[in-house]
Amino acid sequence: MFLRLKVYARANVKAYLKKTANGLIEKAKNISRYSDWFSIAEEKAQLDVMAIQYDVDVDTQEINRLFQQYALEQFGKLSQNIDKASPAATLTVALYLYANERGETEIAFAIAAILMILTLIINLAAGLVGRRLKK
Repeated sequence: MFLRLKVYARANVKAYLKKTANGLIEKAKNISRYSDWFSIAEEKAQLDVMAIQYDVDVDTQEINRLFQQYALEQFGKLSQNIDKASPAATLTVALYLYANERGETEIAFAIAAILMILTLIINLAAGLVGRRLKK
């Protein structure tokens, strides 16, 4: 009862979420690698869920803006930093951002669909080659 009434009181939750959001903004301003965004995104999602659960208004748009700024500034460098854990969707993301900024969502969707079909074909071909090599 104490936890629900005192610790998780709306005012305490609001103060905690605001402090957490400010900490995430500071982290986002000092990102050195794109993979650091994964932990920020996870923490931001938890913050957003808790804000909804407790009906608290917390503005996290600054984190979104910082991510968009990072992605746009670092886009040319992202494809040079590929490792096992890195996403291979940098072209799709760039096309989406380009089309979305211009309000051309139909074009972005068409390009994304073509890229997904090409990815499917490459995956199927790799699977066939892999099975034949095993034989």
